Amino acid sequence: MLLKPGRFDRGSVFYPWSTSPPACFTRGTPYDDDADILILEHGDIRDFLFTAYTGPGSKTRKLDFTCCEARICAVARSIVLLTMIIDDDGSNQETIWRLHSDMLIDHSTLCFLHKHMKKLLPQIATLGVWDSGKYGRTLRFSDARTWAKVKDFFEFYAVTPKKAAAFQYQQKHLKDLWDRYRRVHDAAPSSQHELMAQAKNAAKPAMKPGWAHHCLAFGRYRETGTCYDCPKIAARANRVNPLLATLDRAELCYASEPFSGSHLAPAFTKVVFPRDRLPNPPEAIDGYARHAYGQFELYCYSFRDVAATGRWKIRYVVADPIALCHVLQHHRVHGETETANWYGTSQSFEPLLLDSLDYTAENRATKAPTIFDIIACGDMGDIAGILNVLTACSPLLKLRLTSTIFTRTYFWNTQSLKIGSQGPLCADIATVALLLGLTPMEYWYTGTSTSSHDSIQLAFMDMSHGHPPHNITWKSTMLPEWRAKKGEGLYSLYSKAHLSFDARELASFMWRLYTSMFASDNYEALKRTAYDWVQCRLMPSYTRGGFAALLKLVLANVEVDYDEFVDTFGDMMAESREDPWLGPYLEALPMYLTSAGLFGWEDFLLTEGYEDFLSESCLRGWENLPTQLCVTFYIPPKHMMDFTKPPWDDDIGRPVVQVNFQTPDLWFAMYDVHWSWGEISSQGRERTNKHRLFFKEDKKGCAGQSPMVVTVMVPTWILLRTKDLSGEVELALRHDYNVAKRFGERLSMQGCLPLYTTMLSSKNVFITQAPPNLVGNASLSAIPGQEFQDSPLTQESRVHDANILIHAHFNKTQSRVSRMTLRVTCNTEELKQHLLEPADALKAACIEPFTVQVLIGLFLFSITPPMPLKPFAGVTRVKRKAGYIEYTGPVMSRKSLDRSVANVWAIAMYPSSPTTGNLHHIELDRMPTIDIDDACRRGWIFDYIGCVLNNKDKEAVTAPVPYDYNFPVPYSPFKLRIAQMILGYGCPIKSRKTVFMIAERENESSEDVKPHFIILLSSIKLDQIVQGVVLDCAVIPLSDGLRALLAPFMQTLVSSKGAYQVFHGTRKEIALWRRALMSFADRARTWPHKATCRYQSCTPRYHGKDGPICACGTGIFPSDYPVEAEFEKFIHDPKFNDFAVRVAIPVCFPNPLFEKTWKCYHLSNQAQVTETAQMMTQTFDIMIRGDLCLACREKPGGRPLLRCSGCHVAQYCSKECQSKDWKKVHKRICKEFAEDPPFQRAVTRTRRRSSPTNTSVPDHVRVAKWGE
Repeated sequence: MLLKPGRFDRGSVFYPWSTSPPACFTRGTPYDDDADILILEHGDIRDFLFTAYTGPGSKTRKLDFTCCEARICAVARSIVLLTMIIDDDGSNQETIWRLHSDMLIDHSTLCFLHKHMKKLLPQIATLGVWDSGKYGRTLRFSDARTWAKVKDFFEFYAVTPKKAAAFQYQQKHLKDLWDRYRRVHDAAPSSQHELMAQAKNAAKPAMKPGWAHHCLAFGRYRETGTCYDCPKIAARANRVNPLLATLDRAELCYASEPFSGSHLAPAFTKVVFPRDRLPNPPEAIDGYARHAYGQFELYCYSFRDVAATGRWKIRYVVADPIALCHVLQHHRVHGETETANWYGTSQSFEPLLLDSLDYTAENRATKAPTIFDIIACGDMGDIAGILNVLTACSPLLKLRLTSTIFTRTYFWNTQSLKIGSQGPLCADIATVALLLGLTPMEYWYTGTSTSSHDSIQLAFMDMSHGHPPHNITWKSTMLPEWRAKKGEGLYSLYSKAHLSFDARELASFMWRLYTSMFASDNYEALKRTAYDWVQCRLMPSYTRGGFAALLKLVLANVEVDYDEFVDTFGDMMAESREDPWLGPYLEALPMYLTSAGLFGWEDFLLTEGYEDFLSESCLRGWENLPTQLCVTFYIPPKHMMDFTKPPWDDDIGRPVVQVNFQTPDLWFAMYDVHWSWGEISSQGRERTNKHRLFFKEDKKGCAGQSPMVVTVMVPTWILLRTKDLSGEVELALRHDYNVAKRFGERLSMQGCLPLYTTMLSSKNVFITQAPPNLVGNASLSAIPGQEFQDSPLTQESRVHDANILIHAHFNKTQSRVSRMTLRVTCNTEELKQHLLEPADALKAACIEPFTVQVLIGLFLFSITPPMPLKPFAGVTRVKRKAGYIEYTGPVMSRKSLDRSVANVWAIAMYPSSPTTGNLHHIELDRMPTIDIDDACRRGWIFDYIGCVLNNKDKEAVTAPVPYDYNFPVPYSPFKLRIAQMILGYGCPIKSRKTVFMIAERENESSEDVKPHFIILLSSIKLDQIVQGVVLDCAVIPLSDGLRALLAPFMQTLVSSKGAYQVFHGTRKEIALWRRALMSFADRARTWPHKATCRYQSCTPRYHGKDGPICACGTGIFPSDYPVEAEFEKFIHDPKFNDFAVRVAIPVCFPNPLFEKTWKCYHLSNQAQVTETAQMMTQTFDIMIRGDLCLACREKPGGRPLLRCSGCHVAQYCSKECQSKDWKKVHKRICKEFAEDPPFQRAVTRTRRRSSPTNTSVPDHVRVAKWGE
């Protein structure tokens, strides 16, 4: 089964380097928590290295990674590099860097690789030898298939010049890869925009100075094949790096290069790295690449340290990510994967079997996890469909408050996420997430440390390349309950939210979701739609099998009248059979619903006359005829020759493949097609349930002589409509913009492009019960519920004295959930007796958007609903005889959430400490410190913090009166205070502000000022996890008694002559600071909570006399913790620091998914966007295409180009071209280039070399002769 459409990939691509900076996989888990992590999109070892550097956690933390990769060459390359790092002591660091980053290497580097492979080959002789060997302690294989393929690559890497023929073949293959990589980059129309976008992404938050140097470094790399700016080293690099091999028709992606996978902001600002280990790049590596090398060196040391402890395990599996998730679900339910019946990849017929001993019950020591704390999806949602990804991942998420699914998207924007819009989730995002058991954190909470600065800088980008990436965090929909009995204190319970729905309302919503998922089936609407809408919305991402998997999960998550739901949904399906665009594809839906066990055969697939059809059909000998059958056919290579060219030879992209079935009275199509190249064999009697197919893959793919084998599941009813299988089966390309543009005159009436047609009765068509190499249908397992993983209560105390059920109500159009009813049902006699008390003792109210309190006599229940409710706007109903009390309230709108303090930071107790859902955890001592005194290289910081306000805040800031009390929402002044701290700290030393006081004053004229917090700003650090800035501070929460104890410090503060600043705020703003500082302290925590911690018995809303932060971390500062000299004696004085806690305060921004920043408002003008695009395009041409005139893009025909007298880098063929370009573009950037001598020298060095338009491999890169 395919849950996403099969695409015609004539030649796939390999990303040897990530196109985005490395991610920290542990950013969602507390410092001292073990974690099981599933990585669905892995491409670069720097993700693991960066995690080891920035988020290793405590010395006892254990991390278990399950890493899914679609390409075997990426896994083999990663394992070789990681084993090199494990073995190294630092002396071979430069060699490892070259093997990781350079396309061309010298003889000594190649010899180092061969020596290492000689050591690895005996270790990988068998899977058991590897697991028990030196490297199996950290690096493991999840299945024998991955191990066998990696072994083949290891043998390829180990080929030495002594094996002359094999070595020549290897180098020729690699040389061709490098040659095509350069040629495709020059030919691809989008390569310039993509390189600029990657450059800015790598340099964030210092994007403005970063992108130009990045493009220049890539131009040098593209020309020499190395990261070195040294002609001698480049001349010695006469071997092509074997670690970039693919061994199939895959090409190196033209957008992949070694610089984008690094955090390169330190290259454009002066920073101080932690002193325990400083980078030491070799002198030959200069400029931009020097910083990338320095980071790689630091990360390698950290990974080597954690690997030596044995606390990390990295498990590799080569598989389609969606298939792996469903196989893991099957393993959780059945304990094995042999009957899961999923293919490993979308273009392979090899079954996905997790047959490593780590997945057996007997192997407890190295047992592999099947549920996870963190699931990192990357941009799989854009590739495979976000609904497919969430459906596959959410059942694998542990039931914990910190368990998280991380996704990244390039296509979500403010319009697609409006409430009720049919956006990325094909329906209202909050409602769909609720049905999947997830909470979209960025949707319901306004607080974020992600800047909109990149949206402004990248506003000129072509919309076909999407928007700057947005990170979306999904949490499991928990139901935290705080319960208290008068006189007995407070205790907590955690459970999965029990949701119920009206069957008819849910069926109507799911049908709307279904029609939206398959809107691209409407060919007539496609022809009337604009190009950008076609690219971003109507490209199909889902199949009917994917919808069946989604529906099965929804029905497992919620309580609903199942029979009524089936009847209502079935009626809607029956009504749509005559629909001109849903009808031809509709038969697949009941097939998959029946296969998933949701509906019965008799509900949809049988009509009148079925027995007559069956008795006369050639399938009548079938025993227990199933609801679906597999149709497999092969196509001779000669019929596919016109469509097997490499991707760059035509412009049809990756069209969807579909199989059409035609009978005299029916046309029916399926586009969940599986195909590959190879030979097929059969066993058993044809057209019976004993007939099986076996497939042997041709490694040459479409370049070989094997036929193309296509298989698809079809409803049995379709095959029974003809007595002798006289219908036709046709392979076609599905309609999309590119196919219609190129083959418009050849499209059929249904809008598809036929490729091959044959009869169902032909000898090359096989009808079986299961697809080739499988024994049954693909498994769709709805995971049963879990117990909460980390409850602070003992088993005896977890007796539920009440049950809580939440019923969700849809609006009138059934497009979204608009109301919720929370019902508390009494289970104990004591609680039932309290339910009989007078009305004053029975109350229920929503006091905050995510807090509903229910009072039953002496018992108080504080419940967190899965959606925010409008405070004090609901209705309470008490049913004493039935034994329950319920509260019904409306769901808050997105706009009204901005006015709530509770919807800025998602804070919950986990299980006895505050944790936040929309802030990451950070280890401050591992982040580089910005040298704020370097005035020449800190200018980008002020551009960065200039985006903290949104359009709504413009009037408050520009008003003639002080704006402290003019902001419409409390989050706005909160953001501004943090930005003002950076501005004050960035002042010259004599007027620098290092201490800030947050005081309460209700209005401007009030004289009553009450200080609440003192913040000592120690330093400003680069937060490389989110590519932003974080403030390293010490915070003192002030109470009435504490002010007397801190009198000496207060006196020093007052007499410090302007070294401190007071911020006045309203009561709401102070309440926001209270909530925020709880999470700011815990996200930077490197100490454990004590048994006496008061978080054991308080809620996130606690406003006690001791302040919002517990005392477990007070006074814990490094011995060299930097503060201003006049305050240093206090920070290390026990009497003082017993009240100070170290916190990590992020720079806070408007939510980029929903709000435009104030600066973004000014760049919304199309003329300014066009101007920005022209300036950046010209700069790109100066660096990469220096042999052309900047105005006419032509060569001067033998004459030298004329240089601009101002910047000395712009070149023109004539004075007319120079005058024309000066007025149009160049006058706005000439001065910037003139004031950047390093940039001028780098451009000059680049132009002295051979022309970058030469697409052949340099002469010194040749096929080596034997003995060299």
